Amino acid sequence: MRYTSPQEWINITRQIFREYYSSANFQLPDDMSLREFAFQLMDREGYVRNLQFLTQEQFKNFVRENIPFHMFYSVGKYRNPASKEFEDMNWLGSDLLFDLDADEICEGNQISLNNAQMSLQYVDLTVECLNKVYAQAKQLRDIIENDFGLNYTIHFSGNRGFHVVVYCDLYCSQLTNKERKEIAYYVKTKGIAIDEQVTIDIRRLIRIPGSLNGKAGLLVTIVEDNFIPSFNTLSPFTEFIATFLPYFPLKISPLGFKVEMIANQRIKIPLSVALYLHLKGLGEIIAYT
Repeated sequence: MRYTSPQEWINITRQIFREYYSSANFQLPDDMSLREFAFQLMDREGYVRNLQFLTQEQFKNFVRENIPFHMFYSVGKYRNPASKEFEDMNWLGSDLLFDLDADEICEGNQISLNNAQMSLQYVDLTVECLNKVYAQAKQLRDIIENDFGLNYTIHFSGNRGFHVVVYCDLYCSQLTNKERKEIAYYVKTKGIAIDEQVTIDIRRLIRIPGSLNGKAGLLVTIVEDNFIPSFNTLSPFTEFIATFLPYFPLKISPLGFKVEMIANQRIKIPLSVALYLHLKGLGEIIAYT
């Protein structure tokens, strides 16, 4: 059962995110002034969209003031990205985006959890699964490089997947929905389990590297060569220890970290792990030091 109020839950989550965002660095595109930015805030439903930032410092100030749950920029480039209507944004072109998700690639063991106040479904995030998804991202990278001759970056989403991003200019940015669908089809024929709709959509949003994924508390990261899936490599909170109160009796090993929980019995674990469990709804963080 939950012991804190929704506002108390938001307060401690915001406090933890603020620890990181007070000095965080973000990897934003050079043409950031042409991008639409979008945020999900902790204390309201839906997204704040159609925002434009001209400089990194302007963007950082917004983040520090608002402490978002999730943050994105558009694959599309616009002359007027802050306009509310798409027709008024004046589309200039879009990057090419591919999405790979663990739910489509791994055979996750879904656990049903229930107590007096709530029920939820949990699927453990294993090292084996993330390595399997990353292997497909590398296969996709080779197709982009060898078959299309395009430049790319691989992003870990901060939760259960990867994005492969082709930063487009000239002809690549002008690809139509139909042409993007043909590319997605070609990639899928090679056995790569991408989400076709993500690739087709010229207005898609992508998570900002350097931000936290509000579903897991892990960093959205540009992967250079070796990807090592662990809390030590993917969380900025490894130096803190948290007091965590589980809602359910459960034994799990997210990212290889073994956790044994007894409902309503507090445990002390690294904040990186506690935040993951907290955001997955498996319990709540009481305090951290």
